[in-house]
Amino acid sequence: MNNTKEPDLKVSPAADEAMRELVELFSDPNLPSRARFQCGVEGPDEFDVLFESIVDERFGYNPNSE
Repeated sequence: MNNTKEPDLKVSPAADEAMRELVELFSDPNLPSRARFQCGVEGPDEFDVLFESIVDERFGYNPNSE
């Protein structure tokens, strides 16, 4: 069994405040939240291409993912 202790991660005050504000925003019951599924018909947009390139870079190219 490995008993090495993981280093403590420090969160900056700005990041902590931003997370607190996001939690507050998304906890607001007046904020309408509906799941939406959209599928592009013109092919992949720049975000799809970016996401695919990140996945390919991280996990390797898969010809079946096209």
